[in-house]
Amino acid sequence: MDTALVVPEVDATAWRLRIHGRGVARPVTLSFDELLRRDLIERDITLTCVSNEVGGPYVGNARWIGVRLADLTAVKKAGLVDTLNNAQNITVFAPTNDAFAKIPKSTLDKVLNDKAQLTKILTYHVVGQKLTPKDLENGSFDTLEKSKVTTSSSGESCTVNDSAKVVCGNVKTANAHVYIIDTVLMPTG
Repeated sequence: MDTALVVPEVDATAWRLRIHGRGVARPVTLSFDELLRRDLIERDITLTCVSNEVGGPYVGNARWIGVRLADLTAVKKAGLVDTLNNAQNITVFAPTNDAFAKIPKSTLDKVLNDKAQLTKILTYHVVGQKLTPKDLENGSFDTLEKSKVTTSSSGESCTVNDSAKVVCGNVKTANAHVYIIDTVLMPTG
């Protein structure tokens, strides 16, 4: 094993984190300073090398300091991470990245920079009870945003508000049932 390691040097003024690619609806680029202005978390991690002969049976520990990619999302911007993580028995109609890509960039940017509007839209996707596929057959449910969503289903096909198709459903998490939808739901009024 080569122990003559050279620590890489990175120019922090030129460094950029770019989140992009397949499945990313809204690419994001952050400078090092922008990243450091976010809430950093620390975690102890264990590193193992499972696919490299050089690593062999070695295992090491490290302290990771950084920003979770999930924290760069709209839910974090709206201040809803703790609300959704701590809520019990909810249903989330979660739009796909492609659903967000359907929204014109200028409109999406405007919403992402308006916390009140962003919160209104995101809480409109959450119902305060766990809904089963049977519940979705012909339903009307109060959202956390304080208005209603309607659902209808027939066989394998299910829609929300007559516009969003459920592409994957009844995903169970510790506190919610999640239905992945192909369109972002917009509250009226």
